[in-house]
Amino acid sequence: MFTQHPFCPSAEINVFNKHHFSVVAQQEAAKTFLIRDIYRRAKDDSQRKRLINLLKTNPTADNWLHRQFRKQYLKGYTFVRNQIVYQGGGYSCKRLTRNTIQLEVAGLIKGKRITLKLRCRHIIKGQIRLIRTTLGTLEIHCTRSKPLVLPHGLPTQKLGIDKGYTEGFYTCDGTKIASGLGKLLTAKTNRITHTNCNRYRLFAHAQSKPSKSATILKNNLGHKVKSRRLHREKATIQNFIRFDLRRSITTAVEIFCEDLTQPLTGKQQAKHINRKLNQWMKGELQASIEKISLETGSTLSVLTYSPP
Repeated sequence: MFTQHPFCPSAEINVFNKHHFSVVAQQEAAKTFLIRDIYRRAKDDSQRKRLINLLKTNPTADNWLHRQFRKQYLKGYTFVRNQIVYQGGGYSCKRLTRNTIQLEVAGLIKGKRITLKLRCRHIIKGQIRLIRTTLGTLEIHCTRSKPLVLPHGLPTQKLGIDKGYTEGFYTCDGTKIASGLGKLLTAKTNRITHTNCNRYRLFAHAQSKPSKSATILKNNLGHKVKSRRLHREKATIQNFIRFDLRRSITTAVEIFCEDLTQPLTGKQQAKHINRKLNQWMKGELQASIEKISLETGSTLSVLTYSPP
C-alpha cells in the first residue's frame, strides 16, 4: 500500500479506501433557481424542454446554461492548504501489474500531468483527495463501493432497541450491545474538561505576561494535537459500537428504535451531567444502526416519544 513519490523520494503514498455517500445539495438547489431563468429566456416549448433536460443531465453542454449554473452554484471556502480534490476528469488511472497502478493527476502546467505509481489492486474511480500530511507522506483518499447482498422478501423477526449511555443499546430480549460505552464516554469527557481547564489557565497566564504571550500561543495553544486526539477517541468509540452491533445483528430483522433528536426538557442538570450528555454521541448511535441495517437488509423504524 506504500510507494515512493517520484518527485520526492522521501515521501510515501498511502491509498485509503472509504465508502461514503455524498449528495451535493448546493448544486440541486441551484438547478431549481435556473428553471425560472430558463422559462424567461426561452419562448419556445421545445427550447425550454431541451434546456431543462440538459440541466438535469449535463449543464455544461450549453454555453448559456453553463454560465448561469456557475453563477447560481456558490462554492464553499476552505482554509486547508495541504490537500487538493480531483474529480473524475482531472486524473486518469490504469493498471501496470497485478498489484500496481499508475495515477496521472493534473498539475499547474497545462497539458502536463503528474505521474504517481501506487501499490493497489483496484482501479481508482470517482472523486479522490490528495493530502500532504505533517509527516511528509502523501495520502490518496478514494471512494470504493461495497456490494450488499440483500435478502429476498421482508424480514419476519422484530427487534426493539433502546439507546443508552452506560451501554450503547439494550434490546427487547435483554441483550446488551456495546456494554461499557459509558466508561469510554466518561473518560473522554473528563479528559476534555481537564485539558480545557489547563488551556484556559495557560491563556490567562499568557495574557498577563505580554513578553511570553506569543511563545505560549504558538507552542502550547495550538489545535493540531487537540484535534488529532479527539479524532482518535471518536474513531475508537465508533469502532467499539459498530463491532458489537455487527456481532449482534447478523440477519435481516425489523428494528424499532427511539428518536433522540428532540431536546431534553425538564429541570436543569448539574454541570458534570451536562458535560456527559454533550459527549453522548447520540448521532453516532443512530448512524451506526442505520449502517448495520443497510448491510444486513434490515428495516429501521424510528419512534418518537410523545409525553401524555
